[in-house]
Amino acid sequence: MVMQSEAPGKLSADGRQPDVNKHSPDIHGPLPGPLAEEIVKRDEEVISPSYTRSYPFVMDHGKGNMVWDVDGNRYIDFTAGVAVLATGHCHPDVVQAVKDQADQYIHMAGTDFYLPGGVELAETFTRITPGDFEKQVFFTNSGTEAIEAAMKLCRYCTGRPVLISFLGAFHGRTYGSMSLSSSKYLHRTGFQPLLAGIYHAPYPNTYRPPFDLPSDKLGRACVDYIENTMFRHLVSPHEVAGIFVETIQGEGGYIVPPDDFYPALRDLCDRYDIPLVADEVQSGMGRTGRMWAIRHFGVEPDLVLTAKSIAAGLPLSGVLGKAEILDAVGDSGIGGTYVGNPVACEAAIAVLDELQGGLIERGVAL
Repeated sequence: MVMQSEAPGKLSADGRQPDVNKHSPDIHGPLPGPLAEEIVKRDEEVISPSYTRSYPFVMDHGKGNMVWDVDGNRYIDFTAGVAVLATGHCHPDVVQAVKDQADQYIHMAGTDFYLPGGVELAETFTRITPGDFEKQVFFTNSGTEAIEAAMKLCRYCTGRPVLISFLGAFHGRTYGSMSLSSSKYLHRTGFQPLLAGIYHAPYPNTYRPPFDLPSDKLGRACVDYIENTMFRHLVSPHEVAGIFVETIQGEGGYIVPPDDFYPALRDLCDRYDIPLVADEVQSGMGRTGRMWAIRHFGVEPDLVLTAKSIAAGLPLSGVLGKAEILDAVGDSGIGGTYVGNPVACEAAIAVLDELQGGLIERGVAL
């Protein structure tokens, strides 16, 4: 993260008037500043140390790609809230949508009643999600919850027990998603045993290839390993309920797989009737220059999982895809008190309007 100064009408900590038109860092003292240092000390007393803070930045406010700390220093925010803020901090249309909905009502349980914004948002997602088939949407609150819901849906729909993911993947930190993940042993240390019935396949990492092959043959080789080794020695393909894959591995190193990987993986799933689940929590919502990263590879997953940038920082995520999978569980098989929160849904509608209104194309042009 790099930094800027105060919001309109607000003096910086040293009494200077801010230059709101400036788009560069403005640091006016040692870091962390005195107010930030005080809050960091208070935080250490009461907040779990499991939070992975990288440096002592204490947020005061943000606008666009700029953020200010409590001491009035201004930074360029290169983190985007861990890939959450595709439309930047406090986009005016998103803020207005949040305000308008909050004036009407902030919460009504979407699992018990019907919410107009949730329906509108789901209709949009069924239009823009890959796949020439009937689709449905299940909303929840975070990326890891979307993963957990998809795991349940795949097992329930297929009646099969086994799930496959890839080495180097990160899918979340709750027990099911942590069991699918393998980007770092640190995430698993002290939590074993993890969920049973999960196997990990080699991922076609062209920087650290699992096989001594040219890059253009690596994707096919990893898929062949699933069929010729895993399906022969570890698990029957007819016991596999789903294959989960980060479309582009994030925490594993921002690894873009070679072009032959997804067509081969789609073919494998088709031949054994295995749902293919694309985890687009990090790579989706325009981050790769298309709404979904899987669009770059010309295949259609059965489920797409989204979160992070979906609602500009409000807790919202979604399982999007084949109606036959999402409809299989029926009443109460998946759910939650806050799923499809009305304020978050309105924020997401505004985000999608901006992304589809030219923001993605402008990002690519830059």
